[in-house]
Amino acid sequence: MTDVTYDFVALRSNDGVSTFISNGAARFSKLLGARIEKGLEPNQAIDLDIEGDTLDKLVKWCEDYFDNTWINSKLLTIPPEDWVDTPEMIMMFSWLWNSDEELFDIFKAAHYLVIEPLVDMAYFSIVKKAESMSDSEKNEYYNRFQTVLSKSA
Repeated sequence: MTDVTYDFVALRSNDGVSTFISNGAARFSKLLGARIEKGLEPNQAIDLDIEGDTLDKLVKWCEDYFDNTWINSKLLTIPPEDWVDTPEMIMMFSWLWNSDEELFDIFKAAHYLVIEPLVDMAYFSIVKKAESMSDSEKNEYYNRFQTVLSKSA
């Protein structure tokens, strides 16, 4: 491995989609940050067990928010239960998913990449949605969630 630091890191999804993420934004992910710290060879892509469309959304979110001081101070210093239900945070995250399955995919991918603010927000969104459901609807909802979590790539 080389000790050279690159401005951008190449990522490749499990369905062959390649994308780039800035070094700073990649560090929102503890997994990617650790891989960068270990060193990468020139032109080496990091292969990820995430579908391309989900990876694109996560990269965009990380790029949009990695250097926002206000957001980082809130996301990294305040317990999630104190910020996840605020209008600005809901707006910051909600564009990532348009369906339950997309929400489940974002949760799974954020958990895999160890992007804690996204894990927290997706988890909160799943629980919040289930609060208004009947017991049978909750069972069906959580069964669908479990199906997504257990899907192998």
